[in-house]
Amino acid sequence: MPVELVVAFWAVSALFVVRPDADWAYAITAGLQHRSVPPAVGGMLAGHLAATDAVAAGGGLLSRAPGLLTPLTLTAPCTWCTWASERSACPLTCILPDAD
Repeated sequence: MPVELVVAFWAVSALFVVRPDADWAYAITAGLQHRSVPPAVGGMLAGHLAATDAVAAGGGLLSRAPGLLTPLTLTAPCTWCTWASERSACPLTCILPDAD
């Protein structure tokens, strides 16, 4: 595997950890509420590591069986729509205009 791809992969993985988002808000809230911050940060890092491992494993699988990419591409939106519709009456409420 080219070194450039490995470096790019780890650079993107590091960006997921260091960018401010809900994970940072959770850790800051844990600190402000006088709870222990290391378990919160450790859990977030473990989650990012698991996601990185899943992406790496999926990339390895797809490199051996590139024919799986098309079915995965076609089923992912259907899976999201099914999951979202089970959670609310209309999964597209964030992009649909108000009915008022």
